Amino acid sequence: MKEALAELLDRQDRQRQSLADILKILQEERRALKENDPASIPGLLVGLQEASTDAMKAEAERRRAALDLASAMKCSPSVREFCSRLAEEDRRRLRKSAGDLLEVVLAIKECGFILNRQATEHRLLAELLLERLKNAGSPFALEGAGLDTHA
Repeated sequence: MKEALAELLDRQDRQRQSLADILKILQEERRALKENDPASIPGLLVGLQEASTDAMKAEAERRRAALDLASAMKCSPSVREFCSRLAEEDRRRLRKSAGDLLEVVLAIKECGFILNRQATEHRLLAELLLERLKNAGSPFALEGAGLDTHA
């Protein structure tokens, strides 16, 4: 059972790190939107896709480790169930590991919310600008200017 617990703790730490990598990329994306740096966004999206793939693998590994520990303890695979059957030191380590993982998940959720709001604001500003150009009788042909007026 000690090995199964150690494996779960290791897998939770790996998942936390992979999610921290995603958070870092999302924060860079926020910075790029805030500083009006659209050229950096495609590279960030590629990095985000790679980091997401790694995070999905880490999640699958953590889930397998939790199932293995649950099987050894003959309980459901939850931190609460595990903690009710562990000695104090192991319980403390598991709670800290799970708390650290949850902290990163919540930070990603918050960052995603802010990114969504920023993207919506940018889209609305672009629509407003295009509408003003149309109404002002701009000599620029919007279709010929390479602008996507349907974004």
